[in-house]
Amino acid sequence: MLESIFIENIAIIEQCEIQFEKGFNLLTGETGAGKSIIIDAISAILGQRTPREIIRTGAAKAKVEATFTGGLQLARELLKDGKNVCHINGQPRPLSDLKTLGDGLIHIFNQHQCTDLLDIESHLRILDQATGQEGALALYQLDYKELMTLKSKIQSNIKNEKELLRRIDALQFEISEIKEASLTPGEEETLLQKKKTLQNHEKIQAVLQQAATALEGSEEQVGLLPAMQQSAKDLSRLGGIDTELDALSATAHEAAELLGDFNYSIKNYLDSVGFFPETLEEIESRLDLIYRLKRKYGATVDEILESLQEAKDELAALTAPAEDTEALKEIYYQKKEAVFIAATAISNARKEGAKTLEAALKRELEALNMPKVDMQILFTPLDNLQETGIDAVQFLFSANEGEDLKPLNKIASGGELSRIMLAVKNIVSDNIATLIFDEVDTGISGSTSALVGKKLKELAHGKQILCISHQAQMAAYCDAHFFISKKVEDGRTKTQVKKLDLDARIEEMARMHTGDNLTPLAIEYAREQFEKAKQNIL
Repeated sequence: MLESIFIENIAIIEQCEIQFEKGFNLLTGETGAGKSIIIDAISAILGQRTPREIIRTGAAKAKVEATFTGGLQLARELLKDGKNVCHINGQPRPLSDLKTLGDGLIHIFNQHQCTDLLDIESHLRILDQATGQEGALALYQLDYKELMTLKSKIQSNIKNEKELLRRIDALQFEISEIKEASLTPGEEETLLQKKKTLQNHEKIQAVLQQAATALEGSEEQVGLLPAMQQSAKDLSRLGGIDTELDALSATAHEAAELLGDFNYSIKNYLDSVGFFPETLEEIESRLDLIYRLKRKYGATVDEILESLQEAKDELAALTAPAEDTEALKEIYYQKKEAVFIAATAISNARKEGAKTLEAALKRELEALNMPKVDMQILFTPLDNLQETGIDAVQFLFSANEGEDLKPLNKIASGGELSRIMLAVKNIVSDNIATLIFDEVDTGISGSTSALVGKKLKELAHGKQILCISHQAQMAAYCDAHFFISKKVEDGRTKTQVKKLDLDARIEEMARMHTGDNLTPLAIEYAREQFEKAKQNIL
């Protein structure tokens, strides 16, 4: 329950504090005095979106503080730059925490909220509250969520299986392509060397052949090798004559041996070059294959071979046993059957409870001066299981005898919607302690206003009611009456809030009937109206 609210610099309210009471609290006053601004301030403390323009002209910030039963204290400062400073029991908290708390503390009903009845989704919520299906629905929704998770997992598995097969095919092709190439480490460097050698084969052969001829000699001249060999022999014959000659002889033999080795190497190289098993075309073809593999799998042959091993490892992981989609499907179908059974049970309970709700709404609306009203709850089965079950529900309405039942959004007026909402709140119990009705009497007057007042009084037996009204008939039923007025001081308009005693309440009721021209007759009429309402309550 909202015990009190302090408002500072909200629109034309410079500063005020209101101590609300249990039961039915009524706010009245001339148009523009600030009644709805008080509701806006309450909305702000509940964490609702509040424009910065609500800050009083010339003020740097606005403030709202509220105290609720149990000692809960909420505070919010609204700054010119759009920022908010919020506290819960003196501790700084984000604005979102105010809204979370506010949703469970107070419900505000104005012409906009009443039009929520035009949204047929709200009809199902009302029916479930009235028939006590909220608990069963909550359990159903847990099972439904599990069912949707299973469905999503199966769809994901099927999608993943397709992608998995595509990946396996790609890996198998990659492995096959690299393995078929039979690459060896360092192969590319060897092939490039062979290619270079073959491309310069004639030049190499000519140079080496010329060197071989110089070593071995020809018919025209003696070669270096025979000449050195002969010199070595000649020096050997001089052995023992002089030690220096012995050294020269050894050097000559060594030179002859080196020239012989050199000659052998030249011939051996010429023989090997002449017998390469690959042709230049074959080598270039092999190098082209390596180049194409390098573009796909790595910058070198070693990297290509590393890619081959990685592909083998990934393929092994992908082909390992995975969760069985067919087994998941079996679990899904079993779960779906159980969820459908639960939805059917809720649907049957809704249909049975709908009859009671229809009758209760008719009684409530008849008591609100709608004697010819007729209401019916229309069920439309859904094609598939939904989060709310298998029912779509719509309230059909007729205010006049002989008129066909039609959807609320087709025929209900603002005043009728207000009374329907009031009837619903009087039937459907929830945990919200405080209900605020902003001009619930819009579009009605006279005896109907009195009936609405009486209904609010009844509703206030279990809840705290705050209501803005312009009807004296409504004022006759309230437990606490607050008069909202405004005055101009120093060129600024200010709102004032005053709790009225009994005599002041009678005068305000008379003013609501006749305007500012109060007469003893008007005051007497208002007093009779008050006494009549009191007797009507009893």
